[in-house]
Amino acid sequence: MKKYRYVEFTDEAVYSKSGLLFIVAENPETYIEEFGLIEKSLKVKSGYCTTLEKIGALGWELAFVTPCGSFINPNFSTIQNAYVFKKEIEE
Repeated sequence: MKKYRYVEFTDEAVYSKSGLLFIVAENPETYIEEFGLIEKSLKVKSGYCTTLEKIGALGWELAFVTPCGSFINPNFSTIQNAYVFKKEIEE
């Protein structure tokens, strides 16, 4: 039976058109080297991010995308999405 490792990223709603995906993890620093994450300062917090292309180039497959939040502003609104990637691991 195949075993997989999973990791979650989000587009943080207001950055959804930028192409950046932000790691969702208790200790994001542990993923910096593996994913080549860069620190990006957001309006309300800072986070570590990468792009869909870079994640794919590292052999991770997109398992699914699901809405996980929204950002509503008088001028616009947008949906925040969670992206879950998987990678087969050897036993």
